[in-house]
Amino acid sequence: MIVGGQNPTGVAKVLRDYFKETQKMAIKGGVFEKNAVDAALIGKLADVPPMKVLRSQFLGLLKMKPQQLVALIKAYADKQEKAGATA
Repeated sequence: MIVGGQNPTGVAKVLRDYFKETQKMAIKGGVFEKNAVDAALIGKLADVPPMKVLRSQFLGLLKMKPQQLVALIKAYADKQEKAGATA
């Protein structure tokens, strides 16, 4: 029995890598947030990036959209300014 504490995805990664290297045991299932899960779900949990990476990806998404909007507005303003200067 292995308990993950505050980092269940980290534990899943360590277990997956360890069992892959040793090939002496295999993960059959487990319990995640009081629910029984199979080995396939544990494998998916092992593929989840660490929380710091997820946070930075999320913040990057939030940051990306406003930057694109500002760039679009600036391009439109520059185009209008250029059209007004040539007229």
